[in-house]
Amino acid sequence: MGSGERPPVSPPPGGFVIVDRAGRGDRPHPMARRNGEQVGRRLGECSLYDPSLDLAIEDADGTVAGYALFWCDDVTGVGQLEPMRVEDGYQRRGLARALLAEGLDRLARRGARRFKVGFETAAAHSLYTGAGFRVTATICDATRPAS
Repeated sequence: MGSGERPPVSPPPGGFVIVDRAGRGDRPHPMARRNGEQVGRRLGECSLYDPSLDLAIEDADGTVAGYALFWCDDVTGVGQLEPMRVEDGYQRRGLARALLAEGLDRLARRGARRFKVGFETAAAHSLYTGAGFRVTATICDATRPAS
């Protein structure tokens, strides 16, 4: 998707707020539950990591409902989303759509001219194509059954 084709940013659904690691670096990283307590430190070691592109969406109590990590390659002008997750109890409320629009807008303001994303589920396919992404490549993994 070209940066000019990105969906418009709108406020997240009522009671939710989008935050980034630049402003919430003192709290545990939203990905720590699945990736271990050191995920924040490991991300900080990546040359393309930008805490202002490391987003989470929280409910009114400050509980993380979802997260999305955006990467901007200043050399190629390409922005990428990887990973994104909305916790099971918060799905189907428009939270992923809000995170996606906010992250793509931040990438564009950072200078990304093109965006790319990968996905594995039908729900992710619907989210991304609904936002304007087009499928340009398909990767299939094949395994041989154990004999």
